[in-house]
Amino acid sequence: MKVGKDHRTPPSPCLHCGALNDAAFSVGNDAEPSPGAITMCLECGHVMAFADDMSLRALTGDEIKKVAGDKRLLAAQWARKRVKK
Repeated sequence: MKVGKDHRTPPSPCLHCGALNDAAFSVGNDAEPSPGAITMCLECGHVMAFADDMSLRALTGDEIKKVAGDKRLLAAQWARKRVKK
């Protein structure tokens, strides 16, 4: 699966572990992050979305249903786990 290049984002703490997130990359293409895009903390694996101001926010119920089982998200979580070992 293709991984895009890093794109800088405004520094924002993870909603779960507090790690500072200041970059994002896409899986499956090379899209820049935008409001509503799903992201994952590389430190703890928590899944969030970008708010209108590009800070991190919690997923809505509909977003949770939409990303459940998403192959790109599963691949990113698998890769994160392998790197953290």
